[in-house]
Amino acid sequence: MSKRTTPPRHLRKALPVAAVAMLVVVPTGASAAKAKPAKLTVTAISSPPKGLKAGDRFTVTGKVKNTGGTSSPANLAFELRAGSNPKVVSPIGGDAIAKVRPGQTRSFKARVTVGQTVRLKGRDSVSFLLAACVRPKRGALTVSCRKASGRAAVASPPVASPAAPAAPITPGQPEPATPTTPTTPTTPTTPADPTVFTAGARSLGDTLFPTIGNGGYDAEHYDLDLQYTISSKLLRGTTTVTAVATQNLSEYSYDLTAWNGVTGVTVDGVPATYTVDYDNQKLIVTPPAGIQEGTEFRTAVTYGGIQQAYIDPDGSSEGFVPSTTYGAIVVSEPVGAMGFFPNNNVPFDKASYTTTMKVPYGWSVVASGVLKGKEDTGTTPADFSTYTWDETDPTSSYLYQLAIGKYDLSSPDPAAPQKTVPVSGPLSPGILNPSVPYYTAIDSTFTNKASILGRLNGTAPGFGLNGGAGALDYYADYYGVPYPFTAMGGIVPRQSVSYSLETQGKPTYATSTSAANAGPSVSTVAHENGHMYFGDGVTLTQWKDIWLNEGMTEFSTWLYTANITPGGATLDSRFAQYYTNNTSSTFWTVAPADPPTAVDIFDTNAMYNRGATTMLQVRAILGEPTFRAMMKTYLTQHLYGNTTSEQFIALVKETDPARAARWTEFFRQWLYTSYTGAGNKPTISKDNFDTFVLP
Repeated sequence: MSKRTTPPRHLRKALPVAAVAMLVVVPTGASAAKAKPAKLTVTAISSPPKGLKAGDRFTVTGKVKNTGGTSSPANLAFELRAGSNPKVVSPIGGDAIAKVRPGQTRSFKARVTVGQTVRLKGRDSVSFLLAACVRPKRGALTVSCRKASGRAAVASPPVASPAAPAAPITPGQPEPATPTTPTTPTTPTTPADPTVFTAGARSLGDTLFPTIGNGGYDAEHYDLDLQYTISSKLLRGTTTVTAVATQNLSEYSYDLTAWNGVTGVTVDGVPATYTVDYDNQKLIVTPPAGIQEGTEFRTAVTYGGIQQAYIDPDGSSEGFVPSTTYGAIVVSEPVGAMGFFPNNNVPFDKASYTTTMKVPYGWSVVASGVLKGKEDTGTTPADFSTYTWDETDPTSSYLYQLAIGKYDLSSPDPAAPQKTVPVSGPLSPGILNPSVPYYTAIDSTFTNKASILGRLNGTAPGFGLNGGAGALDYYADYYGVPYPFTAMGGIVPRQSVSYSLETQGKPTYATSTSAANAGPSVSTVAHENGHMYFGDGVTLTQWKDIWLNEGMTEFSTWLYTANITPGGATLDSRFAQYYTNNTSSTFWTVAPADPPTAVDIFDTNAMYNRGATTMLQVRAILGEPTFRAMMKTYLTQHLYGNTTSEQFIALVKETDPARAARWTEFFRQWLYTSYTGAGNKPTISKDNFDTFVLP
């Protein structure tokens, strides 16, 4: 995110832009004369929790790709595996995807349960690998499996004590009498149902936003079926939430602001009771009957209201930001998503999305994922257009995307979107980004649309600077991890909230209402697309850890501008600017991993520049090859999931165990310590890391 900067990063002078290659249109309708059979492979799988025991439940996320020529269902089976002789395989659950089309990648999210794993060689716990296997149908012989990069230590169940032996029989002594069944008839009784249903929690413990989040369920999919009237700012319709109960539920809640008036709620099609907690912005649902743990259920909420921006703690506008002139945009970091649809508004409850939005004819809708359909009732101002977008990748509520405007669109036809053309870089030959639909939406009233499009294209695979080295090609090349989502692009509305946001797959650059706007700078576009790895791909767990999003992304932007952008600042000059020559009395005030209030999470000095300088030093201390390998591990271990500062620090120490004590002191000073007064700052750095006297 480019937000609340001093001066704003998105308002800095744009770096020079070299000529960019023209987009190549690849019609999706083209197919081979003879379709090949479906070929399903698991292309990604999340790592399991490190410590497990029998009966534990956890969520597995990942992706399945069809590289064949026909559509196919995908049946998934999840296993824990250990040992080679004997090999132990413990099935823990499964999932199914109804249809995976040729060339398509679909995401999965499944709840699994650890079974009664066996003891190996007398150990108290066993290290298991998590594997996901996919086949086109039950019983099919063709199966493809992928293992997660992380392992889980599963505690073995206690060994049952053998039954006491029968007492010996003394010769000549009669054998004990065999018990006989009583002849007195008994009346059978039906035991009472022991199930106890309780209410889900109404917050999930975020330290900076204590009221957000809702317990008792895991959201899997949001289906937003809405209509928006630009002239009145009225949004109305139904949002259906598919979730899995994580406890026996008697009631549960969603985050939703009071200006959205709820008119009806159903649970699995049956009307449910609901109330509204206006103080804490909660919609509380009581289902017709208790919902048992592990059960999938669907809640449909019908509502409507005049929309307004949600004002976050530092006074910025977020959420659904309406304009009677230019339409509306959605920029929901950190908590604005509850301003326009009911959801579990925490970063770690990721879900997929389907968006069906009806707007007056002549207006366009861009939303998360891939455009699946567009229907017009006619071609007059009294008619309507309905757009359908489908996001199959796991998405945090704050990263969900929606924009309504009169846009010039790069891919207006759902059947034939433009596609990116991947380029292999010199650092990791063979690391290619996937070719994905490419969507840009630029307000049609801008006079510099060609300039704006050129800057957006500068980050796209195959269309970047210096012969195709776009930022997303560079990041895939440097970190060894392909672009993780099913679409990419960018939105430039003629609305301003004075920042840009990394809305998943297609960042939103809402920084100007001027018709002469030249568009976001190259560095801003590179920054927001860097978030596709740090923030969108791997997401913070709590908002106090936002430096993981912003610091790692800003560091990636520094790499890109130093190595690819003509005239970009060198990494040495960044280090000198932000550390060696930095005597500011305010730069070091906020500790990146320990911000005191919610207002501090977009502090430019702490989260962006101090966070990026921390990463610059980690790279220098570890050395380039080790650092790149570690960051690849970080991304692959947590991709499509969430992480914490503590997990990153642990990974650094695992990578460099001989200097673990030095890393403890380094991160204490750089991430957790506040400094006041001119010249006060961390004293351990890359220049004295091995000689610094530890306390």
